[in-house]
Amino acid sequence: MSDERAREPRPSTIGEWLDAQQPPIPAVFRPRLEACGEVSAAALLNAAERAMRSCAQREPGDRAAAFSLLAADAQVTYACLLVLQEGGGGEELRNVARRVGQMDVQWRE
Repeated sequence: MSDERAREPRPSTIGEWLDAQQPPIPAVFRPRLEACGEVSAAALLNAAERAMRSCAQREPGDRAAAFSLLAADAQVTYACLLVLQEGGGGEELRNVARRVGQMDVQWRE
């Protein structure tokens, strides 16, 4: 992390944290990343699970389902980034992976 970035105040919400990422999240995609609460990997993973549930409830081939799945993927990726930015390593990343594996999503058949 650069000295300049280290001096910046830490965002207080996950939305502020997402908006501070570089490169910026494309404006057309940002509204799909609906995470709320304090800055934490858990908040991002909860949002990813909600996005996956949204995807699972849609008809196969529904374009909106694809965007929900992309949002879930992005939220998991940002959870990993946050873990690393906070000094976490392999064990913390394994915890993220375990949490993703435990997500309770009922897919349509």
